[in-house]
Amino acid sequence: MSSSSSWTEHTDRRAWAEQPEHVVLLPGLTDTRYRDKTTNCHTKQYLLDVLGPQIGASRQHNFPLSLVLAEMAHLRQIRFTYGSSMVDKILEETATLLRANIRSTDLLIRYANEIYGLLLLHANRHGTELVCRRLRSAISKHIFCGKGSDTILTVNFGAAEQTGLYDLEGKELLTEASKALAAANQIGHSAIVIAGINL
Repeated sequence: MSSSSSWTEHTDRRAWAEQPEHVVLLPGLTDTRYRDKTTNCHTKQYLLDVLGPQIGASRQHNFPLSLVLAEMAHLRQIRFTYGSSMVDKILEETATLLRANIRSTDLLIRYANEIYGLLLLHANRHGTELVCRRLRSAISKHIFCGKGSDTILTVNFGAAEQTGLYDLEGKELLTEASKALAAANQIGHSAIVIAGINL
């Protein structure tokens, strides 16, 4: 690998690997409203409650913030074939895999039945792209649920960076990330879409 390639790879990692400051956290997992029992992730309600204050902190201290929505494909088919217990195991493994590939200060959410959310601090569009590519690679290499029922899953990613000047509660951010996820799902095959850009 050339020295210029090495330098680029290093700086790309730094685009999202620096430890952020000014993290806004609520009491969190001690509150049943904020804890998903299957995955031990924060719930969508936690995200909705913390998003406004976190956007305020990002503006006050001038750092970027992005939201990723990651939807797992084929879970309904797996549930029909293997049952709900298999799906629960896959969800647990996926949560563990995601945690291992993000910073401890990034927020991991069980956003919906088949959708995880990631709130990334100090991550602009470029840094968010790197995170999505890293997660896509990790998931593509992982065999879920062990011998006898080996399953390889695909996950589509939709993401958006917080840019709305008057989006004080993050509604626009949620809408843009949801639109990006819908576009990624139309493409399929582990697609990544960030604010309308297909990757």
